[in-house]
Amino acid sequence: MASKDNKSIKYLFLVFLLISCHTTPITSDTIFESMEYVPLDAGAFAYVFTNVKEARPILDIIPVQQLKNWQAKMILESTEMAAAGLYSKESNRHFQVAGWGNYPSLRARVAMFFNTTWKKQRSDTGVYWHSPLQKISVVVNAKQVFAIAWKDSHGNPVPASPGVKMPEGFARFMQGAALSCWMDSPNLLLNQILGNEGIPVNLPAEQLFLNLYPREGNQYEVLLRLRFENATQARTIAALLAMANTFSANSQSVIASIFFANPPIYNGRYIDILTAPLSEKEITLLLQMFLVYWK
Repeated sequence: MASKDNKSIKYLFLVFLLISCHTTPITSDTIFESMEYVPLDAGAFAYVFTNVKEARPILDIIPVQQLKNWQAKMILESTEMAAAGLYSKESNRHFQVAGWGNYPSLRARVAMFFNTTWKKQRSDTGVYWHSPLQKISVVVNAKQVFAIAWKDSHGNPVPASPGVKMPEGFARFMQGAALSCWMDSPNLLLNQILGNEGIPVNLPAEQLFLNLYPREGNQYEVLLRLRFENATQARTIAALLAMANTFSANSQSVIASIFFANPPIYNGRYIDILTAPLSEKEITLLLQMFLVYWK
């Protein structure tokens, strides 16, 4: 039973990030769009950004008991914006989270002090708390929270300064989206997704940006932006995708709805792909595909 509980708590912070596709759109005056460096460590295969404040009604009905404890309630009630780094299976960590809001930091520290499953640890950046039982390390300040879910040994949840550099154009790209992320070197993942569907299209993308937009009727649209080595390569890939679009016109698969519902838009070394309207189930399948390296 303890093993099951431990597995559930590892996903706590990621759950509240990924299901926040119900949130209100991120606007141009949010903290992310003025950032040059994100306070997360380098090395993640994906970085996720979201406004979580309006997601609470959805979180309340998720049947995960760990979402009902005081740590989860404190975070969910107090966080306005959050960023997360998702790390590969080979890393010692599952994910790292930075959250912004108004936190009962004193209450949190007192509660961890009197809870024998939490231990205090000093570091170069100050003090953090870690739980060998839950395999999570946290720092809770009045305006910001940091957390790491780890596998074998605890680590400092506060990232090394200055953090990871925001990709060129990403802050502008994410404007108006409810959830955004970027991936470096996504080509293996993209080709695996397409290959599993029997679609022989090679996408040698250097970088992937993703935006998720809520639409009416509990549906969503996803905008993918792929960056290639040069404009010639991007133009060639755009032509291949347009051809594949023709052959996939009658397909009912989620992949066809994602990659081939609309003609790709070519712009220099970038290609933009807008999906068809997707249901909650299809969004869940999409997220599962993109998290295959993390699980």
